Amino acid sequence: MSSPAALRPRGRTRPLAPWLLVLAYLVLITAWVGANPPGAAPDEPAHYIKALGAGGGDLVGTPTPPGLEDEAQGLSAETPRQRAWQEKTSRLVEVPPSLSAPPELDCNAHLTEVSSACRSSGQPPPQPSVQPTYVGTYQPYLYLAPGWAARLAANVDDAMLLARAVSAALVIVLLALAVLASWEPEVGTASLLGLLLALSPMVIFLASAVSASGAEVAGGVCYLAALLRLTRRAPPTPATWLGLALGGAVLSLSRSLGPAWVVLGAMVLPLALGVPRSVAVLRDGGRRALVAGGVIGLAVGVSLGWELTHQVHPETDIATVLDGIVLAVGELPDIYRQQVGVFGWLDTELPIEGYLAWSVGLAVVVVLAVVLGTARQRMVLAVLTLASAGLSVAVSAGLIRPTGFGMQARYVMPLTVVVPLFAADIVRSQWARARSRVTTGLLWLAVGAVAGVQFVAWYANARRQAVGTAGPKLFLEVAEWAPRLGWLPWMVLALMGSALLVLAMAVAWWGDGNSWPWPGRGRHLSAPVVSLPNARPTT
Repeated sequence: MSSPAALRPRGRTRPLAPWLLVLAYLVLITAWVGANPPGAAPDEPAHYIKALGAGGGDLVGTPTPPGLEDEAQGLSAETPRQRAWQEKTSRLVEVPPSLSAPPELDCNAHLTEVSSACRSSGQPPPQPSVQPTYVGTYQPYLYLAPGWAARLAANVDDAMLLARAVSAALVIVLLALAVLASWEPEVGTASLLGLLLALSPMVIFLASAVSASGAEVAGGVCYLAALLRLTRRAPPTPATWLGLALGGAVLSLSRSLGPAWVVLGAMVLPLALGVPRSVAVLRDGGRRALVAGGVIGLAVGVSLGWELTHQVHPETDIATVLDGIVLAVGELPDIYRQQVGVFGWLDTELPIEGYLAWSVGLAVVVVLAVVLGTARQRMVLAVLTLASAGLSVAVSAGLIRPTGFGMQARYVMPLTVVVPLFAADIVRSQWARARSRVTTGLLWLAVGAVAGVQFVAWYANARRQAVGTAGPKLFLEVAEWAPRLGWLPWMVLALMGSALLVLAMAVAWWGDGNSWPWPGRGRHLSAPVVSLPNARPTT
């Protein structure tokens, strides 16, 4: 006979689980914000200058005279084509003289054996109040608040820290809405699994830098998580509609491709449900659905307005695109690695064991999805996987290669995160009938793998900045460069964040009628198997 504890109503003891997960990501992002040297992220000095301009009301800037960008910023261009492109996108913006970015901010970019000790140790001499940035034509909207906060500082390091903190705050709000939209008390742990896989160390790293990329990817995760929640039988929560609106708006306003990501991401709904049921879901949403759609539509219009009036576009031809397709296909393994985590100026990798562990966690969920899912679910998962790979190839060949630069995963991550999210959602939808010792063990293998890699990623980046990749693996006592407060407090935060990921999932698991998060040790073995009211076999 089942014990009273096993038969208690589910979902009433776990309101803490989603908030623990939000706290885990808050702690992890904080560890990255404080410990990563200023400028040690892709194009961060240029984004920082743009943010300072936007924060002071200079949204457009003025065209940069040829050659000035090279003299002022060291530039990331290495070929004539790259230089020609960056001269098109460069703008002069007004910044406070004491906050102008010195060239030393990226002194060890692409020099992996050089620590961040090469950065100038004192306050640089005042620079001209007009400084160039080669991201000057980018959409300015997500730079406004970070730039305003940065202008409150007295020096560059403080300014960049404040800008990072404000950018990270928006990311945390988006991730919180994604968690609340995904959370399903009747399923518990399985309902949060997709976010653990979508929010890779690369997402956390991008969230800690001054740029639009962190909020763009977080907006994509939030938007897609809300859309997937609409495919469930359980009524969508208010957080679902809020996440849909805010995630879609941030995604639209972030970069040139934002509106395209919003439209393509919305295709998840008819793929999963079919057109008639998708229309019915939106109609049932009533006023909330209308408000969310209106907010997203307004953001798309504002972003497209900037795109048409201020953004420049690469010139290309069929031959260049065809050649780029071959190169882009060969880049796919590197793009996958970047989606897991390649830090600094894309010059700092995880140990190979980190990529293997993350791949094991992802493979576990995908295999479970294929084994447990219905024919329609498998088909949609296959379509989304192929579409994600095709999207990366198309963006690389058609938009990035013509500029002379290489493809980066962050350009497409706002949409490609749909693959782990949807795979995990399949597992969630079938969890009531599929939970067993084997599937439970595999689920916790995935949780442990991805949580562990989060700390490994932080440590790998910290070591590279402290002593370089050729330095000692245990670097605390021999660090050539250290963040404020030293390395130890930030390391403790990173370790706490990874531990909180596991704790959040364990709390969700315990509340689902299990006394221990391991197969064969919990009350669920004696509890009756009940079909969940929101398990959608045809999703």
